Amino acid sequence: MTHPELVVVDASATVPVLVPEVWSESAHRLFAAEARDVRLVAPAFWRLECGNAIRKKVARRTLHPVDGLAALDRIERLALTTVDVSELLAMMAAPAFMCRSAARASQKYE
Repeated sequence: MTHPELVVVDASATVPVLVPEVWSESAHRLFAAEARDVRLVAPAFWRLECGNAIRKKVARRTLHPVDGLAALDRIERLALTTVDVSELLAMMAAPAFMCRSAARASQKYE
């Protein structure tokens, strides 16, 4: 049985899904890929990062406050699994992760 590839996302990958940005199309593709062949997880502080990024957009007047509140509501609907940072580090140190990462890196240079 093949396990889906694990992809860790943070606010920079999530906020463009929540509000229109230059990277929104790419972000939507990433989140759509989760339904097919990847498993998205986020650090435990991910919601705080997203909320802060949205707050800054509202403060800078690049996002209307009503749209900011709607974006905050959509964070929960993404239903990402959050993982403690120490767990993420342990996953990254696992031999299977290291082998896949090394194989992927070597393919880039062939």
